[in-house]
Amino acid sequence: MPSIWVTVMRCLYRREMSDEDMAACEFRHLLHDSMCRVTVAKAWCGQTQCNDYKTTRHVRRVTKLPDVLAINCNTDKPKERAFWERKQESLEAMDLAAAATAEGGTAAGTGGSGIWDAKERDALGPVPTHTWLPHQLRIRVGVAGDVIITQALDPVPATPPPTADASEDPPEGEVLYELVASVAHVAETGTGGNFVAHIRVPEIYHKMKEGISHNAWYLFNDFAVSNTSPVSAVTYNAQWKLPVILYYARVDLNRKYNCTPKVDRIVMQVVWWYCCARRQGLT
Repeated sequence: MPSIWVTVMRCLYRREMSDEDMAACEFRHLLHDSMCRVTVAKAWCGQTQCNDYKTTRHVRRVTKLPDVLAINCNTDKPKERAFWERKQESLEAMDLAAAATAEGGTAAGTGGSGIWDAKERDALGPVPTHTWLPHQLRIRVGVAGDVIITQALDPVPATPPPTADASEDPPEGEVLYELVASVAHVAETGTGGNFVAHIRVPEIYHKMKEGISHNAWYLFNDFAVSNTSPVSAVTYNAQWKLPVILYYARVDLNRKYNCTPKVDRIVMQVVWWYCCARRQGLT
């Protein structure tokens, strides 16, 4: 079974940051500080020469990387949410600066960026075209437990290039992850909101359905499933859509484990039976 590691994203940059520091702050910085968290607390020292409370420093050390990295964005906390809002303002400022310097550019979010549909753009107003959440993470753990993280913002190609060699083993202590799913909370007027999921459906499904090597992103909103773009999976707006959980899986997961489905397909009769059972209160 693949190992799954859940880590809580802690926004350790709660101090007053300048606009330059906020713009330079990358997702990998927060992830590093969350994985290698340092805590300072008072602890009792019972030695004869001490016999008092002393300040202790605890450092979390990473010894092994998981197959699936689930990241809790912690956006339900007021201080963490305030950080995401501040980061969004920084992204919007980058959009405005890019539009001002581009010849014939327009204000961010006013044109058809292709990221959001018309309803979402009308409800949102300006939408950041700069993204902050990466599609790929490369994490390396050193002998002494030091962690080095690099990131890539560009989406993974829907069709892998012919030159890509997925059979190559990564260096010892290094894992390349790619974003496979993101869960977001969408605010709704008069309700507590709704959770939606952006899921990158892998090649194996499309091979069974269409016979092609292809992967694609889909938006799951209760029973409604629709195609979406990879950019929408990493784009958020603190006014109505906040990331909740991000799932990164190592790129060689299917090679390490047999992920072949045990059924050829989910027939429509199963879905029909489930809907009827729901109506009759049997589930």
